[in-house]
Amino acid sequence: MSKHMCKLGQSVKKNLGKIAALVEPPRFVCLDCGRVANQKDRVCEPKRLPGKGRGRRAADSKAG
Repeated sequence: MSKHMCKLGQSVKKNLGKIAALVEPPRFVCLDCGRVANQKDRVCEPKRLPGKGRGRRAADSKAG
């Protein structure tokens, strides 16, 4: 199984547990295909998702 999210094909059903470990928590999105991953080297065109990785308190304080 590829560890590059953008290259995954039909192996999703067979490897759902392994894929979850590569995705959770999602921090990056591929600007080409829209897949997400928790490390930028797991997608082709990575873009950091806003607000991710700063901790829950920081995100909660912005909402208030």
